Amino acid sequence: MPVEETPAGRTEPGLAAAIAADPAFRVLAQRRARLGLSVVIPTMVIYFGYLAVLVSAPELLRMRLGQATTLGLPLGFGVMVATFLLVLFYVRRAGSDLDRLTQTIIARHAR
Repeated sequence: MPVEETPAGRTEPGLAAAIAADPAFRVLAQRRARLGLSVVIPTMVIYFGYLAVLVSAPELLRMRLGQATTLGLPLGFGVMVATFLLVLFYVRRAGSDLDRLTQTIIARHAR
């Protein structure tokens, strides 16, 4: 649902300025930034932690867990699962809280 667009598809400058000045928009921007950091920081810690172990203690990842599996395989799989869960958390949170607030702002400024 577009918000007051010109033929070129750009929002009107007055409308964009009004939305940017809206306190609810500032709250939205802060929540979005906080949510992004709550996903990016753990993801970076997980990835760089895995790389740090890989570089500093590769023998740990070569440790056998059975006949054909080393510790590196489940840890690598864990990195992927953790990333998936963090993305799922972001999508659900953004789809509920942030989208609801966005729709409120759009409705407030729609003409």
